Amino acid sequence: EMKIFTPILALILVIGLTQAGLVDDLVPQMPDCPKFDFDLYSGYLDVTANKSLHYVLVESQGNPETDPLLMWFNGGPGCSSMLGFMQEHGPCIIDDGEDFVKENPFPWNERANVLYLEAPAGVGYSFARNKEDKVSNDLQSSHENLEALKEFYKKFPEYQDRDLFISGESYAGIYVPNLAYRIHQHNTMSKINGRTPINLKGILVGNGATKWEYDTTPSYLEMAYNHQLMDTELHNTFVENGCEWYFRDVLPAKTSEVCEKAKRTFDENTSRINWYDIYRKVYDDGSLNKERIGKTIIDGEERYYKRGYKMTDYTPWLEDIYGDSAPILGDYVSDYLNREDVREAFHIKKDIHSYEACAGGDFTYHLQKEGSHWIYHILKSNGIKILKFSGDTDGAVPTYGSQLWIRDLGWDTVKDWHAWIVDDQVAGYQKVYDGMTFATVHGVGHMAPQWKRKEVTQLITDFIHAE
Repeated sequence: EMKIFTPILALILVIGLTQAGLVDDLVPQMPDCPKFDFDLYSGYLDVTANKSLHYVLVESQGNPETDPLLMWFNGGPGCSSMLGFMQEHGPCIIDDGEDFVKENPFPWNERANVLYLEAPAGVGYSFARNKEDKVSNDLQSSHENLEALKEFYKKFPEYQDRDLFISGESYAGIYVPNLAYRIHQHNTMSKINGRTPINLKGILVGNGATKWEYDTTPSYLEMAYNHQLMDTELHNTFVENGCEWYFRDVLPAKTSEVCEKAKRTFDENTSRINWYDIYRKVYDDGSLNKERIGKTIIDGEERYYKRGYKMTDYTPWLEDIYGDSAPILGDYVSDYLNREDVREAFHIKKDIHSYEACAGGDFTYHLQKEGSHWIYHILKSNGIKILKFSGDTDGAVPTYGSQLWIRDLGWDTVKDWHAWIVDDQVAGYQKVYDGMTFATVHGVGHMAPQWKRKEVTQLITDFIHAE
């Protein structure tokens, strides 16, 4: 009889341990926010013996038992996905220039279960035991993100068969397709060894770096000219001399003394432009940024942290423009997430001394020149849906560069360029390809989900629920 009941007892034990883990990760109340009528979880997913990635799961306000799982990454590399949670599309948010949290009327969990993952290890609240554990690259991060996803399914087995969509912005244009490709490899092996595949249905990337030949520096010079940030004479100097620069010299620069002089002129003239949105105010007027160091109490001890993040932290390719004078954003996000009551509510490890929006210090990320452009053909051939959306006033990863690498895919047009409408207004323009929908978000830049919340939430919700 014991032999008969042993498997049942083992199953009961596993279920009991899983439920206990969920109770431990449940966030009963997010400080300063209204009580939610959906569940919010925060905890850790172990990817190696020395690395644990912090996650937040926001269950759907629609039907949490059937709505898709939507995974989110912020960029950098090295910036925290809690920025997306706290500034862009979480249930409770902090807006530009504000020092308080408030309910978000257009959160992404309207009809999706949203999983925020802080990656790689050493970023945000994620844990890395040693200095060498804070070194990563595109290949390694995709492997660890897959391990984290598998650990998530162990903790939340009810999501194993759920439709999965992976999303992100900025450098997540590298993270997201690489993780999708890693899942494709995992699923190929699963067919051979009889394991459960991951039910990946699609990816969504906003203003994402993809192909270094076009993205970031090469395209923002052309974008700047088209938005009257340089005159025709300076533009002609760049064009006639074949001047080209690439992020962190991932490709050889094409430059000369004439090019460098023209670039210095351009950089000086645009150093006070908000490159995340060239028509948006720069919130670095001294009102929120008088002190760069914050102070908090963690585990009974006084600790210090870096407040906010520089534009050059989130998008390092802007270093040539700003140097040491880059505007600083997100002060209150850092202040809020370093509060003792907030850390306690989100079950943050005491080993994490303080939260910083973008990792510095020992964190090192080695860029790989391949980008992610090559992955798109593989995703298309395996039936993975693709949405590429782009705030059209972004100077960090301009829409112009995205259109160039999409052109290089050579995919047939299914539906020509057309406006998409929200509340009788043009929200942007779309072009549908055989394998991808490309959508601009009109009048906003890099953080389109933050600055056009209603429109982008509708865009992504329609995409993940479309048949």
